[in-house]
Amino acid sequence: MRSRDLGWNSEHLIYASMPREIRDAYTPLKQALKQDPRVMSVSAASHLPSSIGSNSGGADWEGKDPDLHVLIGQTYVVYGYVQTTGIEMKEGRHFSPEYPSDVRNGFLVNEEVAALMEKDSVVGERFQFAGIDGQIVGVMKNFHYSSMRTQIEPLAVILAPDNLQFLLIRIPPRDISGSVDFIRKTWRKIVPGYPLEYHFIDENFDRMYRSESRMGTLLNIFAVLAVMIACLGLFGLASYTAEQRTREIGIRKVLGASVPRILGLITRDFFLLVLLANVIAWPAAYLIMTSWLKGYAYRTSLNFGLFAAALGIALLVAVISVGYQSFRAATKNPADAIRYE
Repeated sequence: MRSRDLGWNSEHLIYASMPREIRDAYTPLKQALKQDPRVMSVSAASHLPSSIGSNSGGADWEGKDPDLHVLIGQTYVVYGYVQTTGIEMKEGRHFSPEYPSDVRNGFLVNEEVAALMEKDSVVGERFQFAGIDGQIVGVMKNFHYSSMRTQIEPLAVILAPDNLQFLLIRIPPRDISGSVDFIRKTWRKIVPGYPLEYHFIDENFDRMYRSESRMGTLLNIFAVLAVMIACLGLFGLASYTAEQRTREIGIRKVLGASVPRILGLITRDFFLLVLLANVIAWPAAYLIMTSWLKGYAYRTSLNFGLFAAALGIALLVAVISVGYQSFRAATKNPADAIRYE
């Protein structure tokens, strides 16, 4: 989830709530902000691009199957939305002041909507949705506008300057504190009666996937504890085994057994135990992880290499745990070993 391409640029993107009382201030605020190079672009929308949760049915277009019923996500935006969010266009154009008919008559749709319409090109096609009978002016490439736990669904974007909820400001990566300070001063000058409450879009993602992050941290802690306990157990078992086989090891050395052979003799049983543990653990781990991953639309794969790596690490841990005691027993003077009995 952290490495997947969102389909839009969430970095250095600031948002601030715009109560109904100050929505008329959007235009002068945008003009003032755009005059300084510390602001790259400004736009506004009814939903944040990371959490568009509103949807509706009843969409219609020419050639639509009357039996097809689908929910389509919707959000209202103003000019500059595509440029500010960094959404890529696949076909057509974005909203532009050069086309006054775009206001509450034009639609931007994503690739999922275009696929539903089953046409070579949907730009210029009539599209009826959300009480608007207009046409599609552009097709956006699919982007994640909600949690990546779910698949990307159909989305329609409508140009409606009177439905603003959030101000979106993209700033350059350099001098972030200077840009924020300029935005704060400009806001205070144009909207003096309302304090600026701003956040970075990246903070939304941290909150959105915080449960997975915490789970990962807990699993790492418990994995380390489990390995430490296993090492202590193997170390104790190796000590006990070496003590019990002291005479056997001494006799084998007298008869000409080499140190590597004795090391292999002692560690073989531990290797067999580790292999047996993996045979038991693999199916259980595969079933549990497969069931857990089904809750995510976009997920990693469970390949054999992952389990082979786990086996290799387990064998390495076993070697480190029992190696000292095994080497100590194998290099002990055979006379002392036999005298021990």
